[in-house]
Amino acid sequence: MRLFDSLTLSVISFSVGIILLLIYSLYDVRNRSVPNMVSYVGIVLVMGLVLVDGQLLSEIELHVTAILFSLVLSYVLYRMGAVGGADVKALVALAIVSPGAAFVVWENPFLEAVINMGIVTGLMLLFGFLYWRLAIDSDNWNTKPPLIPFLLLSFIIIQCIFLV
Repeated sequence: MRLFDSLTLSVISFSVGIILLLIYSLYDVRNRSVPNMVSYVGIVLVMGLVLVDGQLLSEIELHVTAILFSLVLSYVLYRMGAVGGADVKALVALAIVSPGAAFVVWENPFLEAVINMGIVTGLMLLFGFLYWRLAIDSDNWNTKPPLIPFLLLSFIIIQCIFLV
């Protein structure tokens, strides 16, 4: 049984996703890392949210697909050196709290999860690469860009595109 109607849950999930990514982004920009405690507390909080409001159980296929897809994709990217540990945890937290299109219902939850998380991850990497290319002209070209702010931007862009 859900505590809120579908639109309210969508707004809550979208807002919590943005707030969580904003917090992670602040750490990522300032320190180029997110403390494990902050990451894990965020994951536990969003897991508690989707359990309490009934979202996880009512949309189990969507959540499980998004979480597993994010874990596999981010693990591969981590092993390749394309992302860091904080980026992996941020992607997983996002997959838990907002696994698909927040304000639109898709017929196929598996496709929704894979397309959402795949495009969000791809855009994050693209924006990070473009940022890095621009930084080549400066003194900071040898450092990895903070990717979580680009994850936040990608998440917002994709959710807006899904509305159209």
